Amino acid sequence: MIANGINFFVAGYETTASTLSLATYCLALFPKCQKALIEEIDETFGGKDRNDDEIDQEVTYDKVNKMVYLDAFLNETLRFISSVAR
Repeated sequence: MIANGINFFVAGYETTASTLSLATYCLALFPKCQKALIEEIDETFGGKDRNDDEIDQEVTYDKVNKMVYLDAFLNETLRFISSVAR
């Protein structure tokens, strides 16, 4: 039971790390996507005010869940280059 638990933990960690690496690679390849994602993050969590001062907002599950472009980007990244062997 413990060995299976460790296997699930390691497998989940590896796929998450691979997905994040692939997403970073795709952002480097497609600067328009990177800009659109930055704009959505700034809209969702603040960004800068009129005086160029940082606006700190709490990151919550609900806010991240409402980020449509982020969801589409990650889904497209996984479709484009799957992190799980077929």
